[in-house]
Amino acid sequence: MSILFNTLREVNAMNVYSREYLARRLDTSQEVVNHILSKLEKMGYIKEENIAISKCSSCPSFKNGCMGPVTGGRPITTLTITDKGKRFLDM
Repeated sequence: MSILFNTLREVNAMNVYSREYLARRLDTSQEVVNHILSKLEKMGYIKEENIAISKCSSCPSFKNGCMGPVTGGRPITTLTITDKGKRFLDM
């Protein structure tokens, strides 16, 4: 399988978005993960969003738990897999 597919699959399985964790799961560096995520975003498979703590319930990962209290009220950056990305995963 391609590194793009594997990365998208890992992002889909993550409860909490972490580039460091993603790099460990893919056995690569954070720089490579940054490049892959940038490519996936340009291809329309993912989108990065900043979620204000006051809008936690609108976060796609809210059902899996909230990181709001540990961020000190700062916005959280999260990844969302787009419909196009979901179709790619279903292939």
